[in-house]
Amino acid sequence: MLYPPAFGSLSGSSQDVVRIVIHRIRDCKEAYCLIWGGSTTISQNTAYCDLDLWAVVRNVKEAKTFLLREFSVLEHLIFYKECGYLPWLGELISMFFFDDFSLAIDVGVCGENDLPEINPGASPCFVWGESEQVSVCLRHQEYVVDTQERLKNILINMLKIRKNILRGHLWNALEYLSRARRELMGLYTDATRTKPINYSRPDRDIESVLSENELRLFSDICPIYTTESILDCSLRTLDGLSKWAGDYYFDGYLDKEIPKIKRLLEGMRSYG
Repeated sequence: MLYPPAFGSLSGSSQDVVRIVIHRIRDCKEAYCLIWGGSTTISQNTAYCDLDLWAVVRNVKEAKTFLLREFSVLEHLIFYKECGYLPWLGELISMFFFDDFSLAIDVGVCGENDLPEINPGASPCFVWGESEQVSVCLRHQEYVVDTQERLKNILINMLKIRKNILRGHLWNALEYLSRARRELMGLYTDATRTKPINYSRPDRDIESVLSENELRLFSDICPIYTTESILDCSLRTLDGLSKWAGDYYFDGYLDKEIPKIKRLLEGMRSYG
């Protein structure tokens, strides 16, 4: 067995649980390789981190059935959940251990055809199995959404906000504002992120990526449940988009469309 350095920073009881989980995976006749990946392979700090394991198997359905049965009776397990298929993980099983939920382990069950899409990170640790056969199938992964796609998503969500305020559906408007804010986060993090692991969620580790001024921008676009607050934060989102464009991007399309949408939102001050 080969463990990453982060294993040594776990408590003794957590190490025991990790060993048992790894042995249960090895007991699966369909499994032929186990990878430990994610952030704990590039840092020894495991506090508040999930441990990410990739079980490479011949038959995903049979392996998943076996592992769910074995995992369900593990000592110290509080609860587990089947989370479905994720391209970078495979069929995900999430487990939480101990009364304080201090240990979380994610096991992705993936077949040979999944290997080109999974993402155990820049420094995967092959715990056991046919590492050479698997490693040649892995590809460097990045999750940077096309800039034009993010821009269009923001503008569409702004129009959705307007429509739902007019309908009196403020919870819907709040949701669309959250989506627009996340896309704006993506524009900023795509422009500045240099971390060795690229995450699909732009808000992941955003505090360690953006400047204080940029973080302040996002704290100022978190609304409360009022029409006025939603409108104010929507307009600030568009201001943040304009600032991003000035710092990182030049496109006349934004110069034309942002003012139009701002005028529409400004004209709604009488609603609510």
